[in-house]
Amino acid sequence: MDGQRPQNTLTRHLERLQSKLRYVFSRPDSELDLDYLDFMCTHELIIMDALADQIELPVNIVSSLREMRNLIRCEVENNQQFPCIEIQAVQGERGQPKFAINHDQLQALMDTQLPITCIAKLLGELDIDWECALDSEETLPEAGVVVPEFPMPLTEGQIVYLKAVVDPMEPSDSHGRDIYCRYLQMFL
Repeated sequence: MDGQRPQNTLTRHLERLQSKLRYVFSRPDSELDLDYLDFMCTHELIIMDALADQIELPVNIVSSLREMRNLIRCEVENNQQFPCIEIQAVQGERGQPKFAINHDQLQALMDTQLPITCIAKLLGELDIDWECALDSEETLPEAGVVVPEFPMPLTEGQIVYLKAVVDPMEPSDSHGRDIYCRYLQMFL
């Protein structure tokens, strides 16, 4: 009975692994999700390493899973395309230089699926204080909100419109990408 328990554990684990692999490979509606497959292989290898201390695992299964994970990682690295975007820095009278970027260049950056925080760091921090911009009594362009990537300041009407279109309390899966896209649609 005691010798049967490790065998049952191994059988259950291998059946679960087989079920996960079938799920990944049997999805006809979409292309193969290499990120998920890499995650799954890594997760299963961690579990197998923990199981190896308790029971004897078939070496060929563990080595095949490691080889599959390595092949997936090589494929992911080979398929990554990084756009080459040339951005001009325009030096003003004071402060940091502003970046002159056109709609196509910004759209190419957005298509990389980088988090918006990363794109903002590449282009200069996007820091919009809605309330400060709306409460300002001055009508000078310096008192308005300026998106660093674009040389034009937003007027009070544009701020109100942008604020109405993009609800800051609404959940967003795009990490702010929707704000950039709405800005592009409205003002470029």
